[in-house]
Amino acid sequence: MQGNLKKSLKFPWQYCVSLGFFISFFWGHNAFSVEPQIVIHWSSLTSSGHADLLKDRDGQLLSAGSASNGDGHLVTLGYFADANSTHPFNGDWIPLTLGTRIGDSSSGYGYDDGMFSFTTVFTNSSNQVIIYPSRPASYTVQSPITILSNTPPPDTQICIRFYDRSSTGTTSRHNTVTDSNWKWPAFSGSIPENLYFKIALGSSPSNSDWKYGSHFEEEDHPFQCILRDPANLLVNGNTGGSVVDVSGPDTYDSWVDLNATPDPHWEFDSWLGEVEFPNSMNTRIQMTSDKNVTATFREHNYNLTITQTGEGNVTGAGLFTYNSLATISASPSAGYYFSHWSGYGPDNNNSTTSFNIEQDHSLTAFFSPFQHSLVLTTSNGGNASVFEPSPHFYDGNYTITAIPDTGFDFASWTSPSSSINILSSNSTAISTLTLDGNSSFHANFVEK
Repeated sequence: MQGNLKKSLKFPWQYCVSLGFFISFFWGHNAFSVEPQIVIHWSSLTSSGHADLLKDRDGQLLSAGSASNGDGHLVTLGYFADANSTHPFNGDWIPLTLGTRIGDSSSGYGYDDGMFSFTTVFTNSSNQVIIYPSRPASYTVQSPITILSNTPPPDTQICIRFYDRSSTGTTSRHNTVTDSNWKWPAFSGSIPENLYFKIALGSSPSNSDWKYGSHFEEEDHPFQCILRDPANLLVNGNTGGSVVDVSGPDTYDSWVDLNATPDPHWEFDSWLGEVEFPNSMNTRIQMTSDKNVTATFREHNYNLTITQTGEGNVTGAGLFTYNSLATISASPSAGYYFSHWSGYGPDNNNSTTSFNIEQDHSLTAFFSPFQHSLVLTTSNGGNASVFEPSPHFYDGNYTITAIPDTGFDFASWTSPSSSINILSSNSTAISTLTLDGNSSFHANFVEK
């Protein structure tokens, strides 16, 4: 056996059997198998110090793990779902083995760092894969898929993927290698065909069953883990809006644009998740790991403003969501009455009314003063007049004037309506007042 070996704690060396016994037992085991089987032998170079041993992202040999087999870096046989002869790495990666690792060997002694060599038996209608059949270190791993006559389809190009971690995911890096001769065969009812795939440069030796492969997924870094698994993005919307669905796998560390659109009468609130600008409808996210983001929306608040002309009080202004019911009220001050509403919204001129909010609304409540009488009378010796013509209204400012005849002087103002208190002076011929109700004044004259 090639390579430096290390002792397994799982399978002591005394259980190793001769190669001849293995061949006899193996073929005897398969001769009586109910379901047809496919046997694939797959290996890296196993020469210590070789320049083309498998390496991690930093150029160090992939770890074979501790003293016991089974804890080295992951290496997997599999294929790509949409592969073809021109593009063998197209589509999703579908592993055929889980649990095969750098350093594993068939004897109970493990290979050194950067090396592996497996014999795997695939049975029709089963997802159980036998590793090293009839060997001391034999074990079984589970395939993520059930092997069937058309899964994988015959002639599918098989690949070997190796990782620089003991598990897959965005923290590990990998590379994948294949060759045009690495093809999955059709099942046969006879003795299973044995396939031999080795990661190695150049052409296969003419006297060997091994088929060399050196077509790497990351061709600029052969034999080295450089690629990262895609990071999955899940984009969700929420009540009140929609998002551009860019969910799915994305290249690790790449930036993905996110766009949210609120529904009518709603507005964007924020993104929940690790986005660049959480409060912007249009932002982006860096796929440094699997990410889950949600766009949230809130109902738009429309502003109802109410102003007034005249004296009174108004209520009902504020923020409202679309189609909510707003109740507005206008209460006139003393001497005023409510006249009408101005602006889009109310469909009547009741002082208290309601309407549904459809937009920003700006209303004005009009209060009008009551009309009052302002009557002037005089005694003999003169006349009196109001400077401002009628009509006269509550809270209006007016000027009254007493004009004596020749030979008379103005004496005083008196008020039959007891309104003398609103005059600026009852002893001057010209006096001002602020009307607060029906008022009457009498101008008194005396003979000189």
